[in-house]
Amino acid sequence: MRSLTSGAKGSSVILTTRIANIPGATSIYELSSLSDHDCWMLFRSHAFRNERDQQNPNLLEIGRQLVKKCGGVPIATKVLGSLLYSMQDESQWERIRDDKVWDLDGPVLAALRLTYHYLTSHARRCFAYCSLYPKEYVMEKENLIQIWMANGLIPVNESTEPEVAGDMIFKELLSHTMLEGTEWNGDGNVVKCRMHDLFHDLASTVSKNDSVCIETSGEINLNIARRARHLSVIGSSSELHLNHPSLSLRGLRTLMVFNNQVSFPMLPDFTHLTCLRTLHLKGVVGLSSLHDSLGKLKHLRYLDLTSCALKSLPKSFCQLRNLLSLNLAGNDLQTLSSSVSNLKKLRYLNLSWNVRITSLPQSIGGLKRLQTLHLEHCHGLEALPSSIGDLRNLKYLNLSHSEITSLPESIGGLQSLRTLNAMGCVVLPESTASLVC
Repeated sequence: MRSLTSGAKGSSVILTTRIANIPGATSIYELSSLSDHDCWMLFRSHAFRNERDQQNPNLLEIGRQLVKKCGGVPIATKVLGSLLYSMQDESQWERIRDDKVWDLDGPVLAALRLTYHYLTSHARRCFAYCSLYPKEYVMEKENLIQIWMANGLIPVNESTEPEVAGDMIFKELLSHTMLEGTEWNGDGNVVKCRMHDLFHDLASTVSKNDSVCIETSGEINLNIARRARHLSVIGSSSELHLNHPSLSLRGLRTLMVFNNQVSFPMLPDFTHLTCLRTLHLKGVVGLSSLHDSLGKLKHLRYLDLTSCALKSLPKSFCQLRNLLSLNLAGNDLQTLSSSVSNLKKLRYLNLSWNVRITSLPQSIGGLKRLQTLHLEHCHGLEALPSSIGDLRNLKYLNLSHSEITSLPESIGGLQSLRTLNAMGCVVLPESTASLVC
């Protein structure tokens, strides 16, 4: 609503909806379907990029037949065009045209189901997992891929790193418009995205009882099916009771909490959540410390505690030996335990906006698999430990807007480093001279 206050006098706001009866609405205009010409042009812009329609006129004719099945509905036309762009074989186009789904469902649902059907098996699983996010929620690509990794949704092989495989799946979902970019980096790559609510409905349908999303505006009493493996809590609840006597969470793999109005009335005991692989508590208020039972989450691979006002971490924290991603950004931490080196599998560490951290332990050099380290806006941090050079697999190091003025000589040991972000801090030029380009 804040953005509405910046409009000039006489400005108008146009809202679109699929709900016909809206209380209080004074001027309602029903939009007609796209004309045949406009529908064709929209379809063509997605299905026939790079002038491929001129190379195969048969596809052009099949395309026109498919456009008629879209019934002038923009999203069905766009989704179908994006699906067909990835198909080179004429027989594939004919198979889509003749699929019986067109007779069973309307044009929108038919197009969405066909798109889902033709995804790779791993992409289908990653797509279904996105049903845990609130509708219209802006997802960060980096974190989304890490969560897919944590839950074993990305294929693992020796020749391709999981982050690369995850990026390929992400791009597959983007190309089929199942995810829509909302923010791009300087290289033109999508870094944030969201899912259209119709695709979100489809994701919820295909995930069935495997994923449960609870929306509430009052006190939460969680009664979920025992078969549910993934749970998200969405809404403006004041309290989250994880230890409710009627709750069975022992087989839970994912727990995600959205909305910063949610708080824990007491420090939660994690003893009964021992199968968790993903714990997302970003923005949970009143969580100044964590129960020591956190260390019992032996299978935990992804932990997001962004902006939880944490002042310290429990001693058992460093027992999370399978942890791959740790996000502690925006907290009130003063130090990082020297036992952090026990997190041997850690690939991602975010400590940004912890303004009271003044130093990092020498033991951080023991994180041999670390690939990404965020230290931006750590205003109390003036130097890096010499052991930083031992992070031979580190690819991305963000020091922007910290107080670091020089880098240790060992920085030359970062053989895999691709990006060093030192924006806003005075890093001496000679400090980076030993870096291998």
